[in-house]
Amino acid sequence: MHNNAAAPMLSLSLTPAALRAEADLLAAEEAPRRFAVCAMDYDESDAVVLAWGQAFRDGRVTLIGDAMPVQGSFASVRSALRVCRAPGVPLHLAWVDPEPKE
Repeated sequence: MHNNAAAPMLSLSLTPAALRAEADLLAAEEAPRRFAVCAMDYDESDAVVLAWGQAFRDGRVTLIGDAMPVQGSFASVRSALRVCRAPGVPLHLAWVDPEPKE
């Protein structure tokens, strides 16, 4: 006769404080990079933030308008910029957060 019972699993329970610390580390590792899409007026030496975005590690981007009515999820930064384009208005992508260290 064979014992078909599963081997007991070890429980690795963390204290609430340790679990919160783990969650904080996870959030820091997985946080999206923030950026602003700016419209540039070089003749007037002026700029305006059109939209704010978040870039995720897998390339996805979320964008929400500031000076223009835009909101959505996009496959890339490039595709997000397409909705901000206007004829004759140069855009600048300003990163708020540094590029993550690999």
